[in-house]
Amino acid sequence: MNNNTITYFFISVIILLSFFLFSSVYYPALNSDDALSVLILHDYHLPHDIYFWGQDRYGTIVPLLGQLFFKGFGMSSLWAESIAHYLILVLGFFAFSSFLKSNFNKVVFAIIWFCPILYFVALVRFYSGLQYSVIAIIFYLIKNYSAFTKNKILNKLLFLSFIFILSLIAVWISDLASITLLIALFIIGLFLFLSKGFKKNYLELTFIFVSSIIGSFIIYWFKKSAPLPKNYSFNSQLFNSAQEIGASFQIIKNRLLDIFLFNDQNLFISIYGWLAILILSALFFFKKFTFLKNENKKWLSIFLLDGLALFLIIIISHWAFLNGVARRYFTGIYIVSWLSFLIYIDLIPESTKKTILKIGICCTAVLGIMASVYNFKYIHPKRLSSKASVVKEFEQLGKIGIIAEYWNSYGTSFVNPDLIKATPHDKEEVRNYDLVDSVFAQPRLYVIKDMWLDEFPDTLNQFGRTLIKVDSSFNIGNCVVNEYKTFTIDNKH
Repeated sequence: MNNNTITYFFISVIILLSFFLFSSVYYPALNSDDALSVLILHDYHLPHDIYFWGQDRYGTIVPLLGQLFFKGFGMSSLWAESIAHYLILVLGFFAFSSFLKSNFNKVVFAIIWFCPILYFVALVRFYSGLQYSVIAIIFYLIKNYSAFTKNKILNKLLFLSFIFILSLIAVWISDLASITLLIALFIIGLFLFLSKGFKKNYLELTFIFVSSIIGSFIIYWFKKSAPLPKNYSFNSQLFNSAQEIGASFQIIKNRLLDIFLFNDQNLFISIYGWLAILILSALFFFKKFTFLKNENKKWLSIFLLDGLALFLIIIISHWAFLNGVARRYFTGIYIVSWLSFLIYIDLIPESTKKTILKIGICCTAVLGIMASVYNFKYIHPKRLSSKASVVKEFEQLGKIGIIAEYWNSYGTSFVNPDLIKATPHDKEEVRNYDLVDSVFAQPRLYVIKDMWLDEFPDTLNQFGRTLIKVDSSFNIGNCVVNEYKTFTIDNKH
């Protein structure tokens, strides 16, 4: 077998490993936020489902693409979501890997992309990976613009239109994509200006200007089309105060100290952190490069500036602060930092020192997988079996409705939305009130006690209805449940 065959064999194994660990079908730590993608896919209709339920952000690209597998091929909504999600991730990976020359770096990036360390698992679970997958395809097309268009006006217009559609999709998936695209436009424009190439690109500049205006109106219309709850308050305060910025830095500092002082529950994360510092520091042992071509400078500038911009946005974002400056917000930085690092490593001439560095890089990447597996097995949720296999037990109860605390609601019904309807209780964040009626329309109704009730009361008031306890509680799907009936006049007599 030649080197390319071996490389793609390893990449295929990594993708399969990732699918069996992180896809919705197999993911051990799947929760209600994850489950929303499956539930939206199951009953997808526009414009109601243009964004994730109850908000005007995070476009539902996976539920939309998943219709091909759900309705077209008759797959379950769970399998359709998993395959659609990974199809986008695979396309994004191959687009980004085109920026890497060596097969070694492509395999390492496959590990980074498909098997991220636990802190950045949002790459394969949430919008971050989807957003950057579409951006990766856009960057691949831009990089090969001249080769694809062959300087023909019609080809250019068609190609630019395709890039515009992809850019629109990227911003629909996440507003943050607009920052990345603006940085790319600025850097590419700067390099054109320095090379005096503006005069040759009037068509492209005009198209970008016009399409940016059109795109802004389309995204605005998307957001206005999203049904929002009355108490919706996302970004009511956009920016942190100076004191809150200081607090955000303090949170980051404390987390880094926990990692580097081995105070994290997961030992592998601390080792990963120190190895990351070592391989980054190792660059000082190599001679400085004077042969960075303009093309390399351009893309490295885009990726590094994107990482810096994301960090600044996280620090000043009040929403990020309210959410404890969660690690998932740094997923984009994780992606562009590793990609920039590997692009730079490609430029170092082969030597014994580089071989040692490559061993360190490989060890770091593999430790990321080990950290995630260890966390699932021994910290949370203390198993490697999927969440779907656990809550599948609820199917034994037949057609049922479920009322629970948020994390036990949607995260229970996703396994079979035809059979099981669920909603958070009325004091929680209800993402879709249409499901409330569906829950009460089911032949039998159950309440999950976990993380909500100390004991099952004889009567319970929910959504303007009085519920009466039936029989006694029991365990199923790793939950404590009890059947309830809706109180009516017929119950009374």
